[in-house]
Amino acid sequence: MNNVTVGLCPHTGDVILDAPSRLSPLVGRIPGLSVSGIRWRGTLTWPLLLAIGTELGRLPGFTATPEIEEAIDSFMRMEEEVDRMKSGSVLVSKDDRLYPYQHAGVAMMAHRRGVLLGDEMGTGKTVQALAAARSISARTTLVVAPNSMKHRWGREVDIWYPEARPFVIHGTPKAKEKMFEEILDILAGTDDFPIVVSVNWESLRTLTRLAGYGSIKLTDKERVDGPLNQIHWNVVVADEAHRAKDPKSKQTRALWYVSKDAEYRWALTGTPVLNTPGDLWSIGRFVAPEEYTKQRHKWHNRNILSVDTQWGPKDLGLNPDREEEFTRWFDTRFLRRTKDEVLDLPPITYQTRELEMKPAQRSAYNKMIKDMIVRVETGILAATDPLALLTRLSQMASALPVLEEDDEGMPQVVALDAPSNKVDALLEIMGETEGQLVVFAMSRKLIELAARELDRHADMSKNKNRTYDFSYVEITGRVDSGMRDANVQMFQSGKRRIALCTLAAGSEGINLFAADTAVFLQRSYSFGQTQQAEARIHRMGQEAERVTIIDLVSKDTVDEAVIKALQSKGEMSEQVLRDQAADLLRSKA
Repeated sequence: MNNVTVGLCPHTGDVILDAPSRLSPLVGRIPGLSVSGIRWRGTLTWPLLLAIGTELGRLPGFTATPEIEEAIDSFMRMEEEVDRMKSGSVLVSKDDRLYPYQHAGVAMMAHRRGVLLGDEMGTGKTVQALAAARSISARTTLVVAPNSMKHRWGREVDIWYPEARPFVIHGTPKAKEKMFEEILDILAGTDDFPIVVSVNWESLRTLTRLAGYGSIKLTDKERVDGPLNQIHWNVVVADEAHRAKDPKSKQTRALWYVSKDAEYRWALTGTPVLNTPGDLWSIGRFVAPEEYTKQRHKWHNRNILSVDTQWGPKDLGLNPDREEEFTRWFDTRFLRRTKDEVLDLPPITYQTRELEMKPAQRSAYNKMIKDMIVRVETGILAATDPLALLTRLSQMASALPVLEEDDEGMPQVVALDAPSNKVDALLEIMGETEGQLVVFAMSRKLIELAARELDRHADMSKNKNRTYDFSYVEITGRVDSGMRDANVQMFQSGKRRIALCTLAAGSEGINLFAADTAVFLQRSYSFGQTQQAEARIHRMGQEAERVTIIDLVSKDTVDEAVIKALQSKGEMSEQVLRDQAADLLRSKA
């Protein structure tokens, strides 16, 4: 007889599990349980009870105390309540400007407290979060957002939470210090009006102490409280929360620490799975730390199927043996609606244009594959490792590299130049349509080459007394946030026809729906970044009859491998999101 007993500690409310030592290897694999004396102990959560039931519930001699049975009944009632909230039958906000599906999101955030709102990009997650904060009368709300979005949060507060005073943390250290002094004075005063503070991800780690993770040692500076730690936060919102997917990064550990005592934690991202479902642990550790626990390896081993390769473990997706169990508890804190479900948006047409490389490109490309070294007009370029090789091949599949020696005499790629099959194809596409276009590429150098060619053709057009619109704006990392906002406004108002964007700068936090066509000169290996970029034009506000997404792919090159990799990642994402993302990418492939 196994004599396994599961009960609750009367003093702490923790789960207490008694099991014979021969079952220790089995019990030890359950995330959330650790040895405490001769027993196993863990925080009472729904995923822990489900895992115990899966692993031990059918063993002869398994016994659950009445307290555990009551807890299970409570969690099952919670599941039913979540279903009611998702159906829109639970109303929390009285704001009649909200769409019915947005009321459901507000109810989830207000009632479940820790929520991953995964609504597709362009459906109004910012609105739902502010409406939820208003509905619970949050006195203090912290928003962590991309740098390009933090000022927008401040503006949206005036619209959706007018009782609150917005603070956007920016400027010099002295300016930030004065801002925090003002915030503390308000909180210490007799007036009890709410505040909403927005800060960008990159600055977060300089304003709060960091949480530990694994064997990472904190420096003395990282152990010191920052100005954000002087405030008790009722709500912490992580906007574009996929930025917290890496548990080792400082901004992720800053988010964990600043939110550790918050009553409400809301993660907002239309792409919670950037590459594999394994990305979810770090985000979940913010949303519901008691459910994801600090034992990442146990969580990963239970929920994610992976294989060992010569480059290390590779995730293949959700563990099919645990997928039903995972989905059951994950869905109690996860809400996702796609644009097709909730918005009346135009259909998308996907095109893949296969391009032959220019002879000079093909020659350099083949030489690089064969020898990992090639001579171009400006020097000799080598690839010293597989990652560098992929980078060089991606460059040559788009244009020719221009080299200059650095201070140590080593050749560096400082630009891309013609001939470029992709920029030529872009110019052809411009002649096929009269509307506005957004152009995306991974490489800033490729964007700059496109800009130079547009300038050159604009000059040629003037000399020939032709009127053709080659006007453009650039949205890249080299453009500061203020100018970037101005460029977006010029494009949205129709003053510029083309928006040239790097994927890093142009895939989050901006609206480019004035365009009805997006042209990808290059795709990112990141599935989430790909989806984010497309959503810049296919979102609320788009009024075209049809949106066109065009991929420019050089034949028989690394471009084709990128599309295949995205298809694989899309299939893994679909296991979690369950909104036909895989079918979408199959159509692109």
